[in-house]
Amino acid sequence: MDDHAAACWEAVDAAFGPTSIIIQGNSAGSLVALHMSHQQPERVAALILSGCGYLPQREPMRRWIERYEREGLALRRTQVLDHFSEAARSRPLIQHYADMIVELDGPATLSGIIALNRAMLSAESDAFLAEVRTPTLIISGTADRNHRSAFTLREKLGNAELREIEGAGHAVMLEAPWDYDQLVLEFLERLGLLARG
Repeated sequence: MDDHAAACWEAVDAAFGPTSIIIQGNSAGSLVALHMSHQQPERVAALILSGCGYLPQREPMRRWIERYEREGLALRRTQVLDHFSEAARSRPLIQHYADMIVELDGPATLSGIIALNRAMLSAESDAFLAEVRTPTLIISGTADRNHRSAFTLREKLGNAELREIEGAGHAVMLEAPWDYDQLVLEFLERLGLLARG
């Protein structure tokens, strides 16, 4: 995760220079966002996290590694749909999204998925989480597999608040973008990072 975060900082520096930024991350991206804030806290104005929770045991990642090693990329569509609530999986937009992800898969995709899941096997310590003092908004769908643990993550972080979106799954920003956007805008307004109108 530190390598992912460092690579993201390199991209930010190349695109914008040494500026302050707002970071949004979902699922594995939420871990990258936390590591980015840990590496350069003075440059992160706010964190917006979703599809995340306090997960000191990372057995789900181990299971995905084992399944991908056995089943290969044939598993990809199933895993993509696993990011959504049961109610959302049959929606045309979500089906299209899953098809698009699979269509974009290339020769290195399988090894990349396995490597990312291996990187996530090592959980961040409580001390690491407590050191993240960046103002943080956690948005959790109530149908997300990590929903209950999102409350614990909020407590472990040094400066976090949590908002829920009823019925949304792991990819909450895709299932309920209007609710998600509203929560983000309100959070950024409260921090003085956004002036609407």
